[in-house]
Amino acid sequence: MCLWATLYLEAWKRTEKFTASKWGMVDFEQEQMSRPEFEALAYERESAVTGEKGACARLFSIHKHEYNTFTYLPSWCTSASRYPL
Repeated sequence: MCLWATLYLEAWKRTEKFTASKWGMVDFEQEQMSRPEFEALAYERESAVTGEKGACARLFSIHKHEYNTFTYLPSWCTSASRYPL
């Protein structure tokens, strides 16, 4: 079992490196640029885990589509129950 796990892990690493070089994504984490369209949604907040300050998005801006769905869902269910097929 240990031999199989080792071989599988090495094959996965090789496949990952091959795919990253094929797609031009080698060292992608270091090349990320800031996205100014999202900076307006974020605010500074201290992390509860690390204690460091960092950007945090407002909950409503992330889940806005879910709030809209839950707003319309009860009215849709009510109207659908009034007029059965």
